[in-house]
This record gives sequence, structure tokens and C-alpha cells, in this order.
Amino acid sequence: MMRAPSRFALLSEPQRRFLVSGLTAAALLLAALPALWPLVQLGLTQSADGMLHVLRIALLAIHQREGVFYPRWMPDLVLGYGYPLLAFYGPATYYLAGLFVFLGAGPPLALALTFATLLALAGAGAYLLASDLLEGMEGWRRRAGAMVSAVAYLYAPYLLLNVYARGAVAEVGAQALLPWILWSLRRIFYASNPTPAALGFALSAGLLALTHNISLLFMPPMIALYAVAVMMQTRASPWPLSSRLGVAAAASVAALGISAFFWAPLLMERGDLAPTAFAIAARYVGENTWTWSNFLDSSIPFEYSTAIPFQLGIVQLTLALVGFAAHPRRTPEWWALAAAALTASLMISAWALPLWLNSEILLIAQFPWRLLAVISLPLAIFPAGVVARIRPKPAALAGAAALIGALLLSQRPTASAFVPLLEQPTVIGRPAVAQFEFQTNAYGTSSSSEFLPRWAGLDLFGNAAQINEREKRPEVHLEMGTPIEMRLVVTTTASIDLKITNFYFPGWSA
Repeated sequence: MMRAPSRFALLSEPQRRFLVSGLTAAALLLAALPALWPLVQLGLTQSADGMLHVLRIALLAIHQREGVFYPRWMPDLVLGYGYPLLAFYGPATYYLAGLFVFLGAGPPLALALTFATLLALAGAGAYLLASDLLEGMEGWRRRAGAMVSAVAYLYAPYLLLNVYARGAVAEVGAQALLPWILWSLRRIFYASNPTPAALGFALSAGLLALTHNISLLFMPPMIALYAVAVMMQTRASPWPLSSRLGVAAAASVAALGISAFFWAPLLMERGDLAPTAFAIAARYVGENTWTWSNFLDSSIPFEYSTAIPFQLGIVQLTLALVGFAAHPRRTPEWWALAAAALTASLMISAWALPLWLNSEILLIAQFPWRLLAVISLPLAIFPAGVVARIRPKPAALAGAAALIGALLLSQRPTASAFVPLLEQPTVIGRPAVAQFEFQTNAYGTSSSSEFLPRWAGLDLFGNAAQINEREKRPEVHLEMGTPIEMRLVVTTTASIDLKITNFYFPGWSA
């Protein structure tokens, strides 16, 4: 008796691929819901930097409504002195949030939607990268292993800490981009036509430069190491290795060109900033390093808090080690990812403290545990090795489901661990920004005001020196005043020092 073919078998190849892609996206979204649930229940949570980003998003939206699309200099900040915020802080995630503001969301909701979007992009990127790394295996095995890695990355403790405890939207953006960068890079060397992958690499790497400056210190070495590993195993194809290297080089140059409007002025003007960030980093770097007693959170479920230094999760580390050991074919790519994770871990440890204290480049990062952004992706990829090892299909699928369940149960954030940032709708405009700065001393909506000009002075908001009443006051007539230009006519019978309550900004003249 002949069995009738299934409806799936009757579909054309493009239809089957479309159906599988849709089901995969739905499964990934379903798996992401517990990670997003605190955002659904609470909105934004009280975090270290969440309110700072809300105020910046609100201010950016105000400037854009007034016709200034990219305000590198924000004259409203630092109580009206002005602040070069977007000259030095990666603007990409603010512009993503600005899209939600344009569509009608308030700044707090826009930031929450930005976090949700970035988490979804992080999971999708990890899925694509893991699926590519598992090439040569049966389709169902690749998809199951890739889903395990996607969930492991979505529930990486440091990624969720950045969302809920730190409110570090730019760093979440960098973590979301990293798997896309590695995946695009891999496709340049493996795809039959590397041109589309080159475009993806140029865009994702260029966005990294526009998203988080500090991640731009740590992620490129990992990307370069991974590129070497990929080249070591590139197969013969219609595109020889030399041609693919040329495509990769062109894509890298394109990434630099796309983002040059941001990083080129930043490098040229970096010396104009006060050394605040270096002084703070040198003072606190020691207590933000790992030792044998503080690098691992052994609690199950993982405890999401702002306690420093931030840690690895016991389930996260255990599944990564087991998956790496279980994988039946550890290629140079797997070893490169392991080397990146191990090196980054050693750089967080107290053993590397002398390197941090004697390097201004490292001190820009302020906290060694920021390297968890590099560690989290390899540790999420490795658990797929368990699925690759188990041969019978039912057992492999059951193993994948068990791994996903373990990750959800042990690393899922719960709303009860956090409190809402805002209990009720709040109007956020220029007065709210100034009030926040005045009440918190977070001038520039920055906890350390690290972008103050070096000539701002120590007594920035002290009382102005009183003019001697016996001296004749100069006559000052204001002809025009805008956020970036002022025209004055000063009439005086003696030489005077004229003080304007605005910071000097590179390129300005008097």
C-alpha cells in the first residue's frame, strides 16, 4: 500500500524554505517572550542609566522637530552651558528609539521598544551564526542546534543585565550586532556569491562604530581572530581565497567610510575632553575585576542585580563547556571563539589589573567586566555542540528542548526582581532635563560628565565674581542669540574679560 505524499512534500522548494523560515521566526519569538516579559509588565525598569537615555531620546526628538537632524552639540545640556554628547557617544540606538518616537511613542516607551527590538535582533543573529557553524548536518539538526544557541544568547545574563539592571542601550545594541557581523564575515568566505554578505558586513560593522565606542575597543580583535579561523578552512570555489580577501577588505573599508562622519571627528577632538573618565576608571577598576570567588553566580535562577563585578551564570558556563567538549568536529572557528572567550575572561581577572592601570586605551572602557559582551556570544554558541553529538533524531530533539528549558528556567528575568522606572506618564522636555541635571548632578545626563571640555574649570557652577560697583559696567547689547551663534556689541571705556556661559566647542571662533 503506497503512502500519499505529505502536504509539505508537495510544496515547491521556495515555498518550503519560506514556511520553515516563518516557523523558525515564530519559535524564536515565542522563546524570547519570557526575556521580554518584564518590559511588557513594567515598561522600563529602574536601572543605572535608563533615565539618562530617556532624557537624551526626548531631547534628540525636540531638536529633530526643530530641524536639526544630527545635533552633535546639544546646547540644552549642562544647565545651558551645552554638551557635545553626540560628538562622542554612539548615536545609533537613539535614532532607533527616535523612530518609535516619530511613530507616536513617548521617550520611555520608545526606549523599551528599542530594547525589545535589539533583543530580537540578537537572538536572530545568533541563530543565523550557529546555523552556519553547524553546516553539513541534517537540516532539522542544524535548526535545533541553532535554536539552542539563539536562546542561550537571548538569555545571556550580561545581555539581560544591560537591559534591566544597567539600562545600557548602546551596549545592548553592540551585543545585538556582533553575531550579525561574524555571520556576514563568514558568508563572505563561504557563500557562492560573497557580494550580498559584503554589504551586510559593511552595514553591521559600520553600525557597530556608531553604536557603542567601548565595544569598538574590544570586538574588532575578536572579529579579526575569527576571520583568520574562517580563512584557514575556506574551501575551493568559483571565488578563490584571494578574491574573497579582497571583498572582505573592501567591505571593511566601506564600514569605516559609512561611520567616518562619527569616528573621525571623535578621534580628532578626543584630546579636548577633560580626563574625568580616566580618573574615575583608574580609581574603581580594581573592584570591578574578577577573582576566583566572585566571577561566577552559582545561584539558580541567576540573580539579576547591579552588584559589581558582573558575573557569569553557572548554567551558562556549564552548558558552554559541555557543548564545546561534546561537539564532534571542533573546527578552527570553534577554537577561535573559545580563545576569544578565554582571553576576555583573563582580561577581566585581577591578574590583568596592571595592564588596565597602565593603559589609557583600556581605561576608556572604565570597567573590565564590559568584556562580558565578547564572552557571551561564544558561550551561547557552544551548547549547540550537544545537539550535534546526539545521533538519534528523537533524542537530539529532546536534548535541544531540555537545553532550552534549562536556559529559560535558570536565566529568565522576572518582573518581581525590578521596579518600574516611571509609575505614571510624565512630560519630558527641556525643563525636565534641566531639573534632572540640577537634582542629580548628572550634568549632560551623564553620571560622570565624561564629555566636559578640559577647559570647563573645576568651579563650574560657583558664584560669578562680583563686579566692583565703583568700576563702570560695560554696556552689552545682544544683537542675535541662537544655540550655536551669538552676536554682541560691547561698549566699555576699559579692557575687560567677557565671560559667556557656554562651553567653547572645537571649531567655534570669537
